[in-house]
Amino acid sequence: MGCISGSFSQSLKLNIVSKEKEPLAYAYIFINSRLFSSTDSCGKIEIPCSLLKIGDTITASYTGAKDNFYIYNNETSIQKEYSIELVQDILLNEVVVKSVKNSNKLFRKYVKTPYIGNWYDEFNGDMRININYSKQQNKNIKGSFKYTLLPSNYKKINKIDEFNISTNSDTIGFNFLVKKSVEMLAIAQYEAVLWKSGYANKGLIALYMGEANNNHVFMITRPAYYEMNKNLESSQLLLYVDKKSKNVVSAEILSVYGNGVLRYDLNVSFITNDKLNLIYPSKIEGTLTFQTKQGKFVCEVLLDNIYHFRKGKNKNK
Repeated sequence: MGCISGSFSQSLKLNIVSKEKEPLAYAYIFINSRLFSSTDSCGKIEIPCSLLKIGDTITASYTGAKDNFYIYNNETSIQKEYSIELVQDILLNEVVVKSVKNSNKLFRKYVKTPYIGNWYDEFNGDMRININYSKQQNKNIKGSFKYTLLPSNYKKINKIDEFNISTNSDTIGFNFLVKKSVEMLAIAQYEAVLWKSGYANKGLIALYMGEANNNHVFMITRPAYYEMNKNLESSQLLLYVDKKSKNVVSAEILSVYGNGVLRYDLNVSFITNDKLNLIYPSKIEGTLTFQTKQGKFVCEVLLDNIYHFRKGKNKNK
């Protein structure tokens, strides 16, 4: 894949590399904790100096590596070029993170592109949410949900709420937390549809991460590009692909950014039906955290026994 890099007349040039000096493609770059953009296929990026001031913190982040940063100062503003080295810090479910130049070829070789659902498909299932307040368990809510996968524009224009939630537990005072928790289903489905359609249109990037047990592991990145006065949206998820069947057997959403701010860090996984080669979830679980004036809420969410009704494209409105 060739290098594509924007050019600014006055800019700070960054090279994001691993400890072994390999370029890290599509690493996230933050300015003062706000997502700015992502590096190109050669681990390079340019930041207009007009967006920077002395003392700003520029952070590089890459899945499986420890974040690294430096403070923008007189020396770097004059140098206008800087390398940031990221060291592997964690194992992703025993996956050794590494850089592979032929990721696209490996993706086509190892992965059967599955059906993952369409807009207006419907889902229903069981719901369990444990809400903890300041490390003390406050609420255990059980119930069920119904949900329709609707495009964002459709929801906005028609002012539709796609969730129907029923509980056999008292939710007074917790309605907001319940609603936000069940939104994990929407986020998981939305990102799944995006990675499938986006990859087909070369809008997403597949990076081969290595092997874990009997699976090949790919990181799917929806890159963030800097554009003046436009919303910045990006996301990353891991796909686990069975070596024998080449089917995607599970996925984990790592992060979802909107307008430069982290919206969700879900740690959500959803399991697929290997025999039918589908990626609609049979189970979604994860954790959402909310910090309020009253304290910290931690919501542990399990959506189980999910039934999927495939409507496809027969409801275009």
